[in-house]
Amino acid sequence: MNRSLFATAVTFTVGTTIAHAAIVTGGNFVVSQVGDGSAALTSAATAVFIKEFTTTPASPAVQSVAVPTSGAFRQTNSGSATSELQLSLNDGFLGLSGYDAAPGTLSVAGTSTSGGSPVLRRAIAYDITADLVTGPAIGGTTTSFTGNNIRAATPVNGSLYTGGAATGIVLITNGGSGTGTIVSTTTTNNRAVENFNDNIYYSTGSGTSRGVYEITGEPTTTGANTATLLISTGATSSPYAFWLNAASDLAYIADDRTTAGTGGIQKWRKIAGVWTFDYAITTDYDLAGTATTGTRGIAVDSTGTNPLLYFISLDGTRVGSVTDTGTAAGSDATLSVLQTAPTNTLFRDVAIPEPAGLSLLALAGLMGLRRRR
Repeated sequence: MNRSLFATAVTFTVGTTIAHAAIVTGGNFVVSQVGDGSAALTSAATAVFIKEFTTTPASPAVQSVAVPTSGAFRQTNSGSATSELQLSLNDGFLGLSGYDAAPGTLSVAGTSTSGGSPVLRRAIAYDITADLVTGPAIGGTTTSFTGNNIRAATPVNGSLYTGGAATGIVLITNGGSGTGTIVSTTTTNNRAVENFNDNIYYSTGSGTSRGVYEITGEPTTTGANTATLLISTGATSSPYAFWLNAASDLAYIADDRTTAGTGGIQKWRKIAGVWTFDYAITTDYDLAGTATTGTRGIAVDSTGTNPLLYFISLDGTRVGSVTDTGTAAGSDATLSVLQTAPTNTLFRDVAIPEPAGLSLLALAGLMGLRRRR
């Protein structure tokens, strides 16, 4: 890909605006935030931010990266669409998706990608090893996901596998437009999209065959790329973000049901070749039943003795963490609230840099090192 095709000036905001690389410190986490705090969130298009925080509770943001709302890299999102802004870290890039629409565009998720006032669905990737001054990689689709949400994008080989409603899994190339390549239509109403161990995975909460699906390899052509239901979470489940380990025998799945024991962060293990539900860790962030359990966004740090799980509360107002101690009750007791969303904003998803021994990372355009989550 040719980075110069996307050269532009992009700024970081850390208290005041700065115009060059902003370093993300290893061990911190980033969240996607919808809204700039100036007005109550509605279904209209609004600004999006990527914020970096340390793990110290209630600490100020290390930096706030404003996704441009004008120019060549414009992206906004619906203020009320809770399924949007799923984050994905892969190949050294942070992927997200939204709309090529001006702030204030009414009911932006329901707009058409064709006709009199087309609104492109977009997928963006920021290189965590480069400088934002060169601009992010971006691709759009003029037909896929029309009239509905685009929810997720995971970067792979310089392109982005995207998911949303009414289409399937769509490959959008850097700088691409048109339909995109619809690589799988096994299910057409999908949520999070990820790449683990050189395969494409996605979640769906639509129909009765809900759970996490696997597409073998990284297909680039339209056709017979059948997705297999890897983990069946049940006919009444509501899975969103998920994580698989390198051995593909441990999984964590965000479920936005409010019922204790099923909603929150589900832990699944592959035992004797069969994926088996272990338990659900609560995300009732006050541990008193006042805050509703359930989540749509998670990230997993598996480098320690026990996995450290980050999550977004169901209402989008909190980022929390829990340590999986091996039991549901023990894990619940470790819950900590790390951040609270500012007034008139909400958090949508959380991500952590890949543990590759890097002490300094940066967010920017789509070129860099090959790595796997």
